[in-house]
Amino acid sequence: LSLSNGFTLVELLIVIAVIGILATVLIVAVNPLKQLQKSRDTQRKTALKTMQSALEQYFADNGAYPIHAGCSSGSACWNTFLPASYLAVKPLDPSANGTNCTSSTYGYRYVGTATAYTLTARLENTTDTQGQTGTINGCSYGNSSNVKYSLASQQ
Repeated sequence: LSLSNGFTLVELLIVIAVIGILATVLIVAVNPLKQLQKSRDTQRKTALKTMQSALEQYFADNGAYPIHAGCSSGSACWNTFLPASYLAVKPLDPSANGTNCTSSTYGYRYVGTATAYTLTARLENTTDTQGQTGTINGCSYGNSSNVKYSLASQQ
């Protein structure tokens, strides 16, 4: 007759310890913070592409890009400068705590007589392969590397 029909307490503790070690290694390898940063940066890039599409439609209808009252050529602006028929809702930063000259992580800069523009967004993932370093529209950003993503006018 055998009295051993199950696992001993020591065997169970060893299995739990091994599972804990494997889970820790997996979490470190996946790096959830980095994944969240990449996800928010993807949302920022999508917001810029949405804005770019609206700006190009505005240009097609008006022959120039919008000039926002209070913003001279070369100014950083990300206010609701487009009529609602082009962009009903201004994209907001997914982390909701980015800052630049206009209290947002986004920037719009038109050139000269509004025949060209640059859209920019601050990136959290400072190793993003599409990122560029430097100030954005003359504004220093919250990450130490000042990594940004930019889109330019297509006309």
